[in-house]
Amino acid sequence: MDLIATIREKLDRLEDGEHMSGLKAVLVHAESAVAHLRRGHDTSDETAFTDAIYRTNQAFEGSLKEAYRVLADKKPEKKTPSKIEEYLTDKNVFRNRVLSQLTNYRTAWRNPSTHDHKLDFDSSEAFLAIVSVCAFVNLLLDQIAETLAHNRSKAAADREKERLQKLLKSHKDDLPLFVAHAAAQFMREHQLTHDSPIMRAAEFLGSLSGFLESIAPDSTATPEYQLADRGHQRADILFERAAQKVLIELKSGVGAIRME
Repeated sequence: MDLIATIREKLDRLEDGEHMSGLKAVLVHAESAVAHLRRGHDTSDETAFTDAIYRTNQAFEGSLKEAYRVLADKKPEKKTPSKIEEYLTDKNVFRNRVLSQLTNYRTAWRNPSTHDHKLDFDSSEAFLAIVSVCAFVNLLLDQIAETLAHNRSKAAADREKERLQKLLKSHKDDLPLFVAHAAAQFMREHQLTHDSPIMRAAEFLGSLSGFLESIAPDSTATPEYQLADRGHQRADILFERAAQKVLIELKSGVGAIRME
């Protein structure tokens, strides 16, 4: 798998906004890290491997800034990287899998290279740092895409809220039935308003969760909800209203939705 190509593809699909210039800079830093790694191999210049890790550090910190902008809805320009990272981790902004990759890169590469200017890195270490930061960026882009889709879908549904709530009024007191009919209505709305009904998983989860939150007052829809009693298993969406909860599982390609 070409991790850089995957990052580039995800950026190409992402909707435009203030975050795009920063995320494109992240891609440039990642590409430069790969170029330094190749230079080290081609010229036997050992300093190129350390240069690669300094570039992955830039990609890492740039990613955090754009995550702060999109996921926390805050401007990163006047915040230090450490303050941004502290906020994102303390406020549990990241999905668990994104957080684990952040911790891995920070512990293995960013902290050692930042705090000890005498360190030199070899080819294998540069390679691992590139893989680590690319894994973090790739997973982070999924969460950013999901958040942007959620906000866009919620805003669109808000404009049609009265009409949509009338369509689902007869099911409003039965939460599982309401969610099932709301999800079906979401699919109909999507097919009517898009040239192609195909969305990536992250975009779909974000769009559906935003739609549900819009048409159900005082509700929350949390994508990729970690099930505490089931190891690494997650529900695609946890939908909550008042004291009621519904777990939603989506089946790709068959149009099926299973709820618990």
